Amino acid sequence: MILFGVGSLISSISTPYWRLKVYMFAEAFIKFDKEYLTKGDNYLGFLEGIKMPKSNKNQNNISPDTVREDVLNFLYQKYKKSRSVKNQAATIREIKKALKQKGYKEQEIAGAISFLLDRGWIKEEKEKTKFFIKDKLTEGEKISYRISDIGISHFEGPSKFTSQNKFSGINITNISGVTIVGNNNIVRNEYLDLFHHLDELAEVLRSSTVLTDEEKADIQSDIETIKSQLGKQNPNKKVISLVWENLKGIISKVPEAADKMTKVASLIKMFMG
Repeated sequence: MILFGVGSLISSISTPYWRLKVYMFAEAFIKFDKEYLTKGDNYLGFLEGIKMPKSNKNQNNISPDTVREDVLNFLYQKYKKSRSVKNQAATIREIKKALKQKGYKEQEIAGAISFLLDRGWIKEEKEKTKFFIKDKLTEGEKISYRISDIGISHFEGPSKFTSQNKFSGINITNISGVTIVGNNNIVRNEYLDLFHHLDELAEVLRSSTVLTDEEKADIQSDIETIKSQLGKQNPNKKVISLVWENLKGIISKVPEAADKMTKVASLIKMFMG
């Protein structure tokens, strides 16, 4: 018979997992053997009865930046179409539902939101709510997200309404490839991540109990020096390299700044050497 010797084959397999797999295959083969082969059909009928799992090849190749761009674009479109400020925000459930058709996993969308939030591209809004659970009034909190001015600038470019205290007399809208960060910072788009990580590093160092106030002031000045170069089309590599090498020695005294320092170092290395 067709399945002659399968029992011996199953017994010879030492791994329980594959032994079970072969057993299940044999059982399925017997079922389709009766249905197709006894009618004179060939093995094609049997093979058609087996459903192959769908490939996840495309999903595995999705770049994190692609997910971030789609999340930001969704919030930007919502901002443009909303008739009220309140309706510009969306909950994480609404974002996931809108991007589900693109095949993104929930953790990919959540990660993109966290990334954009940390770097100021979107803002988190919290609203107190009340609802009933088993006839008992309960207070809760609704969290939603909306695009920030930085995120809007990503799609629309710099605005003449952005405060330009340090750049009065300069028409920022004539400069391509830059983003306004806060009220007084022009940053080239390719250096935005480094700019934000420098801000995060500075925040950790300012709250350190290891450094003196004089050291904190010096560090802040040095970090601002590096940040000021990031608005240039061709940043001065010598300035950035010299200041960063000086900073590393002081920052190494603060253990809690190690992670932030590593992130900055990985991005600033493009200016080294």
